[in-house]
Amino acid sequence: RQTLQYQAGNIRGCYFGNFTLEMSTESKAVRRKVQSIFERIREMFSDLLKRAAEADETSPNINPNEASVMILSLMEGAILLDKAEQKPMAVANAIIFIKQYLKA
Repeated sequence: RQTLQYQAGNIRGCYFGNFTLEMSTESKAVRRKVQSIFERIREMFSDLLKRAAEADETSPNINPNEASVMILSLMEGAILLDKAEQKPMAVANAIIFIKQYLKA
């Protein structure tokens, strides 16, 4: 997605992350909604990690709930860095790091 945005002329970042940065301190309702969205994304990562562990595709030492928070945080930070740099590098590097972490 970052690469497609870059090819189109600019990297806009994550819509939910952007909205969080701009509006979460202004509105409790907005803050609750973006928290809910990020929690659903985190749960999706956790579920995927549980299935990967059951298929012996990840290290048995990985805690899916803890790793899902780390992955979500890393990806959101990488998206923000790519937006600041206007280059699709941080997300690609984050994905490489996550793959290495999950196999370690």
